[in-house]
Amino acid sequence: MNSLYRLAFFIFCLFSFFVNTHSQPVMGFQAGINASALSGSTGYDENKLRLGLNAYVFGDIPLGHNSIVSIETGLGFSQQGANHVKTLTQIGLSTKLTVHDKLNYIVLPIYLKENYSNFYTKIGPYAAYLISAQEKWKKEETSANVFVKDTTGYNEDFANKVSKYDLGLSFGFGFIHFFDPVRGRNRRHRNRNTPIMLVDFKYNMGFIKLDPSGTIPGMSLRNNTFTIGISFTSINN
Repeated sequence: MNSLYRLAFFIFCLFSFFVNTHSQPVMGFQAGINASALSGSTGYDENKLRLGLNAYVFGDIPLGHNSIVSIETGLGFSQQGANHVKTLTQIGLSTKLTVHDKLNYIVLPIYLKENYSNFYTKIGPYAAYLISAQEKWKKEETSANVFVKDTTGYNEDFANKVSKYDLGLSFGFGFIHFFDPVRGRNRRHRNRNTPIMLVDFKYNMGFIKLDPSGTIPGMSLRNNTFTIGISFTSINN
């Protein structure tokens, strides 16, 4: 966790430098929905998405006066994980095992961003710290298509096995809506705040395995998360 604090402090200093030496930054808060999965060999018959929430406080700093290139960074909360299903069949008995992996992260990205009039693209690395992890399972037993029983429980060791850190690549694009359409970034009539809405699409591809040691079967997995987010903010133009 200390390394994440140091990285956050470095980004804060970098942000302060650009604020003092470059054009007016855009500050905002974004809320959205995640569709996440864990890629790799799981040993399950089905691997399904987990839907979760995403919240992100960000700053977007142009690299020079009237520049279309900017640096975006911030701090976010991301609900990730996956759902897995496996069916085991024995003589006269079928057991369906459903596993829900829930991983919640604090995420810190740094994007190089290219802005057009109503559209932008971005790419950059991210670092994430795991703040909570939970694995819940459910077994449903049937015999000749007749329900027998079901049991539920938690994998108590799951949180201790999962890596606390994740590093990866994030890339995406978005659309900008100016509520005052005559005005926008890099246009005339400066020194006035113009309200805007951002619709953001991004994909995070993790590089770190849930079990970096590689000693735990079924944990050779990596995070993959697609996010749709909406934010309302303003730009000074």
